Amino acid sequence: MQQTVTDPWALRLRQAREHLGFSRHELAARAGVTVTTIWRWEKGGVDSRSASRQRVLRALGYSSEDAFLTDSFRQVTGVTPSLTTGPGPSRSLEATWTQTNVEGRLDDLRPAETRPLPIYGWGACGDPRDHLSAPDPEDLEYPPIGKERLVGPRGFGIKVRGTSMTNRRINDGDTAWINPDQKPRIGRVVAALAWNLDGDECGNVIKIWRDSQPEGALWSDGEEGRIPLPCSRYELLGPVVWISPRGYPPD
Repeated sequence: MQQTVTDPWALRLRQAREHLGFSRHELAARAGVTVTTIWRWEKGGVDSRSASRQRVLRALGYSSEDAFLTDSFRQVTGVTPSLTTGPGPSRSLEATWTQTNVEGRLDDLRPAETRPLPIYGWGACGDPRDHLSAPDPEDLEYPPIGKERLVGPRGFGIKVRGTSMTNRRINDGDTAWINPDQKPRIGRVVAALAWNLDGDECGNVIKIWRDSQPEGALWSDGEEGRIPLPCSRYELLGPVVWISPRGYPPD
């Protein structure tokens, strides 16, 4: 019995290969990867390495993953996507919504197991990783299409407020997505719970993690430059793995 592939990236990869008339052996040879790699990716459930993925997409005629996602969105939804950015230099695509869109058609691009995740307000107190002490979510949203595994099943979003992180392309009204099961790294953008110098909890923040000591741990990087956040202690919630721009999905 043939296995049904539910991973949308895997399905689109196979469709693109078959459209060009390539066998798995021919695509593997063109891309410089093994046939087993192509076979596993097309079955879904395997996270492909970025460098190898780019070689395969170029072998299929796509200049970048953005171009591949654009084509996939257009085929499934009939909608031209728009850019969305990560907390670093990476970019991807999300659909541009209109009144004539059929929202359910975007579900075809999501893995079957994907569920809406909680979105918390900026500065909300409580630990989003613990359902007993988590703050009340402001909303529930699906993670960005194509980034479900990156965000993870226990991931959550935080609505950004203010301009303290604009130099990292994190703007007022954006949603920062956090994966609490990934290890934060010094020098990267993280979500954290912080306590002010009086010892009162001031809630969750999105900052750069620069040091292990509270007085120099969390920094802003916005319109006024890099500024340390005064805090008596902090607790890391996880790295910020993706940013959805304000207005997607629409209210």
